[in-house]
Amino acid sequence: MIDYFAAPAEPRTPMLSQEGPWVPRDLLRAVRLSGVGVVGLAAAWFYAATNADWTKDAKWIVLAAVSLTLASLGSVGWLLAGVQRVSRERQAVTILLRARLDKTNAEEHAAGEEVSVEGFVTAEGMDLYHRRSCLLMKGKAPIALGPVGHPDSGVTACGVCRP
Repeated sequence: MIDYFAAPAEPRTPMLSQEGPWVPRDLLRAVRLSGVGVVGLAAAWFYAATNADWTKDAKWIVLAAVSLTLASLGSVGWLLAGVQRVSRERQAVTILLRARLDKTNAEEHAAGEEVSVEGFVTAEGMDLYHRRSCLLMKGKAPIALGPVGHPDSGVTACGVCRP
């Protein structure tokens, strides 16, 4: 049997190339759009406040609406850029975990150990079910499951081992 905890961990390079999921370009875009929106809102408010006739204020109301939209697009664009990068990093980590699982299974087969894929397991506190050989189950006390996959089972399939 392979002892997963005996050898020191392999040094890993960080998945994200910077401190967070955003790059300076995202910040500049968000600041520019929000800045234009705030300036437009201020201008619309200033010029609309000097008139008492609403018919003359219509163009300033439109400017305020467009400015508010631009400011909102700056924030939404910032959030979407972060979500996209986090999603890409999640996919990369999942691919690495699958490769590690395949390597682990190959090592176990080469060592003559039986890798049981019959039946599914979970562990205390988990809401996913896994194959017995899943890397995410290593070091945890497995709890054998009965029939799974129907809505009343209360657990869903693992995204790494894909039972």
